[in-house]
Amino acid sequence: MDTPVLIGIALVVIVVLLIVVLKSKKPAESSTPVESTPKPTNAKVTLPSYPPFDHTRLMEMGLSQEEALEYIQELIAQVETQIPLIQKALESSSFEEMERLTHSIKGSATTIGVGGIANQLIDFNTYLKSKKDIPTLQAYTKQLIEYTQQLKKQYA
Repeated sequence: MDTPVLIGIALVVIVVLLIVVLKSKKPAESSTPVESTPKPTNAKVTLPSYPPFDHTRLMEMGLSQEEALEYIQELIAQVETQIPLIQKALESSSFEEMERLTHSIKGSATTIGVGGIANQLIDFNTYLKSKKDIPTLQAYTKQLIEYTQQLKKQYA
């Protein structure tokens, strides 16, 4: 056989071998890590309870009661804006987005006061940094809504 024919046969053999190897390669052997979506469990989730929100910190910083209430109303508006975004991120298992969203409102809440929604957001955001259990995230999201309602009633 002449050289061009042998080269052609060698190329066909190489291509066939590559196809066989690639088809038999298991996903675990992939060099690119694949993030799996956590499976929901049926376990009941129990979250901690928190004392009522306290905005004394703002008063200690020299703000009047009226000024402090303005900050609290702004916090409520900010949280109410973020909740639907957190819910959407949860539905799509976008945990990094959930962490980013809770982190931003956690900062606002903890700057204004302690207890209630501030403590809840600290725990929610901390949980998102290392764990991704769907029922627990659903429970934290539901609890955030409840603490937002409590804050609204407390400062109505």
